[in-house]
Amino acid sequence: ARGVVVAGAVLNSVATKAGERSTTTTTTSISVTHTHSTSYATPPTSAPDPMEYGADVIDGQVKFVDARRRKNFDAEQQRWTHYQTWRKERNEARAALEAEHGYDTKHAVHLIRLLRMGEEILTRGEVIVQRPDAHELIAIRQGEWPFEKVLEEATRRSAMLPKLMASSALPDQPNRDEVNALVIELHRSRMG
Repeated sequence: ARGVVVAGAVLNSVATKAGERSTTTTTTSISVTHTHSTSYATPPTSAPDPMEYGADVIDGQVKFVDARRRKNFDAEQQRWTHYQTWRKERNEARAALEAEHGYDTKHAVHLIRLLRMGEEILTRGEVIVQRPDAHELIAIRQGEWPFEKVLEEATRRSAMLPKLMASSALPDQPNRDEVNALVIELHRSRMG
């Protein structure tokens, strides 16, 4: 129990000291889930052709005279390159999940679980490892939740975090002496 309280205090300290960063990280994770879903649903079919974006051949070189068109081409080129890298480095099992369900269910289940755990830490001061919502998390992992429901749940829970951080009873700073004592105690008990 003592370790859970200390872990909660440490996690709350990180969240409080970097509240904006925590929220940004969650938003980024939601964005990654959405981007992967979109990339898989509507992947680019070929590398962009600069001529289709208004480039001209000048002195034997492809050049853009319009900065806006160049910017659009560069964005599409980056999307193409990112997609090709993503396909090449993709974990085959996760690629199969995306092919079957239309989104990365493993990423989605971790996102929802971590958001729920963050809420529990901030409201109860506890880290609940044995998940009472395991059946629902398994359903997400198996693709039983449509992507829109995952996105809605993640967005809703993410929006709650700043308010929960502000009203949390956990201390703003961890008791570093207590954390250090616990670490030493755990090391000693492990060493015998």
